[in-house]
Amino acid sequence: MKTYQSMFRRYREQPPATVFCHMYAIDGDYDAPLKTLAARTSDGADAWNFSQAKFLSKYRNAVPKLRNYLDYTF
Repeated sequence: MKTYQSMFRRYREQPPATVFCHMYAIDGDYDAPLKTLAARTSDGADAWNFSQAKFLSKYRNAVPKLRNYLDYTF
């Protein structure tokens, strides 16, 4: 069984063989597919962001709750 480093690409130089799901960057933004997905949920994109300072400093990427949910649930 093949193991993957992450569900989706996290940085430009990440080898494609370590990624399970290939979401392509839109105009250089690797978070664009996740932002689109978050906006289409019933709660909207704002529901997928943290509001507490301790989490904001730790997770600086877009829609961190959605990213973590997909990465760790999968």
